[in-house]
Amino acid sequence: MKKNTAMKIQAPPDKSITHRAIILCAIAKGRCTVFNPLFCLDTLATLDCMTRLGANIETRDNKLVFAGEIKFCKNVVLNAMNSGTTMRLLTGLTSSIEDMRCTIYGDKSLNSRPQMRTVQPLNQRGAKINIHGNFAPLNISGS
Repeated sequence: MKKNTAMKIQAPPDKSITHRAIILCAIAKGRCTVFNPLFCLDTLATLDCMTRLGANIETRDNKLVFAGEIKFCKNVVLNAMNSGTTMRLLTGLTSSIEDMRCTIYGDKSLNSRPQMRTVQPLNQRGAKINIHGNFAPLNISGS
């Protein structure tokens, strides 16, 4: 793709797509806009966590505007609320960021859900995620 070439992809409002669009646009170089995202408690958790990680995101009308590549905060606590998708996706993301120190937790319900199916494969690939038994909070040291 040519540099500075705009790409427009239209998808229906969808929770899964919105989570991923928030994360991918936040880490992309350059400006991104997500039109017609699905706003719900789970996607708002992802939006809040990415903002806490350092993403510059504005909500305008029915769109999200990302102001450029994220400048990661390297020591952060993230509340995934009740969103398992937020916890799983951000566990993978934060464990891949050099010098990252991150704790991810959720509400009582999310903290009672097993997390080893996410943590174990990442740790086997070099991530450094400490977990208490099989449950959050997850303490992540990026590598």
